[in-house]
Amino acid sequence: HDTVQDPRFEIAEWKGKDGKLTGVEHFKPHGHIIVTVPEEAEHITVARHTDLHPSNQKLHTLAVPRQQHFVHAKFAAQATGTEYPNDGPPTRLLDLEQKAGHPDYHKNFVFLSAGYKKDEKMKFKAAVYSAATAFMNGDMRYSTADGLIPTPWDRYMPLINVYVVWQPSVDSGATIPVKASGQPHEGYPAVNKKNNLGCAYGNDVLRFLSCDITAMRQLALENTPVNDKSTTIITLVNDVPYGGTGGGRYSSVYAGEWEQCTTDTNGCFQICTADEEGCPAGVKEYWKSKAGNSFMQVLIHELGHADSYL
Repeated sequence: HDTVQDPRFEIAEWKGKDGKLTGVEHFKPHGHIIVTVPEEAEHITVARHTDLHPSNQKLHTLAVPRQQHFVHAKFAAQATGTEYPNDGPPTRLLDLEQKAGHPDYHKNFVFLSAGYKKDEKMKFKAAVYSAATAFMNGDMRYSTADGLIPTPWDRYMPLINVYVVWQPSVDSGATIPVKASGQPHEGYPAVNKKNNLGCAYGNDVLRFLSCDITAMRQLALENTPVNDKSTTIITLVNDVPYGGTGGGRYSSVYAGEWEQCTTDTNGCFQICTADEEGCPAGVKEYWKSKAGNSFMQVLIHELGHADSYL
């Protein structure tokens, strides 16, 4: 048997006015637990622990149907998933991949795009490159976060596979809901976005940015050779309000503002406009993160939560 943390529980942090990280513990209305069962299994038992005393366990036994497709209501959501609007099929970006070894025997990171329209693909590629290819591998030239260092990731990145999946969204950005009181967040009017991974900022705390974990998992596993057990999935959300969440191998991070350059000077770096492995000569653009973008700081922080289950 396995014991897992309450899937509704997540931690959101942000940088306060004093420049220090602060945060809040948050329980979502719903959570997801994904399990793999033997083909011959007839039922699965879930025990909810309200505390450590055995008498306070709440047991639920669910039937595993024998049909080819799951029809039991408890399994239907995982079998079908929620369909979010997108503007095209997913593409695996081979030019940004890092291959350390077989994905079954190495740790894997999968970066996903969320809230990027078709013409914003290079902005997404710039964010992935600056984080995974450069900063986390020890190149600190493209980080706008003062004092942030890539330890310990620079030590372990040579042993980690990196995969990147691009999928265009109908709308640019993430949904900003109203507060539970029905009032808008100060300075941020409510807006509903057709985001390809259902990403939205928080009701109570705006900076609690999260995406649909089931949709993230499906996009990652269907378009890369990774497996569940050794993979952490990172969704980069194309929006400006500071925010992110992380936990249980999944993280969602705002990407902030980026700008295109004309040369590789003044903090700008080269990005391949093609998606194939080994960028063809002359097929490139130059990009950099705008000043004040805390994307890298949030990414490293939320990735720590996701990868360590904290």
